Amino acid sequence: MDISWGSPIDGEFNTASDWSGGATPGASDTAVLGAPTAIAYAVTAADSQTVDVLQMASNATLDVTGGDFIDRSGSASSTDAGTIDVAAGATFISAGLLTSTGTITLDGTWCNIGTIDVNGNLQPQPQNANLIIGSDGATLTGGGTVNPNGSYVGTASGGVLTNVDNTIVGSANTIRADTWATAD
Repeated sequence: MDISWGSPIDGEFNTASDWSGGATPGASDTAVLGAPTAIAYAVTAADSQTVDVLQMASNATLDVTGGDFIDRSGSASSTDAGTIDVAAGATFISAGLLTSTGTITLDGTWCNIGTIDVNGNLQPQPQNANLIIGSDGATLTGGGTVNPNGSYVGTASGGVLTNVDNTIVGSANTIRADTWATAD
């Protein structure tokens, strides 16, 4: 079921009254951060949350400040046209296809066990962030830019990071993988 953020106001993800139908999205729902306006707003996830699909408009920011935010991308692919900020101590887990034309900023951990289609920017911030590819592997597509900014990028045991057409830039990066692959 699609559950939409009701209006372009800042608020907490777990405040049911801010969502359509008065219910917070759960593991079988699509969380839609797409209030119909040009006004920028931020939704803060301070506790662990799980959604089936995440859909974000360009005026929306998802601030993950605590716990694990799990985007299963189970019934459809997720899209990010806005901004996803992952704070130190927090984790964003992407389990399916996430297409980003916006910005993903990491001070915390991004655990990817699916595909990130980067048309915007994926920018881990120095010394606090980790981009960890799960044991099922991950694929970077979309022709975007991955800038580790001196952060650790690695894989879990058995994970393969496949870079199809992104540019990986930056210096002083620690990039380690059990296996690397390039798309043919």
